[in-house]
Amino acid sequence: MSEEIQKLKDRIMYFESRILDLNKELDIAREEIQALNLASEKRETELLQINLDHQEVNGKLREKLSRYEDKAAHYRRKGVI
Repeated sequence: MSEEIQKLKDRIMYFESRILDLNKELDIAREEIQALNLASEKRETELLQINLDHQEVNGKLREKLSRYEDKAAHYRRKGVI
């Protein structure tokens, strides 16, 4: 019976060791996920800023284009073009 108890103790020690290893792997995976989330949030912020900048530049270009179109229409009415 002592041999059986020792085998059970050995199995328990193995599983306890395995649980510790898996917990370490889980902690590492959590840290990696957190780092990926932070990088993703940073990139999202960058992309949102690029979008806002693009909207601003596009608006300015459309404004200039509108002014040139108005001038062209004015000169057409005057018979210059």
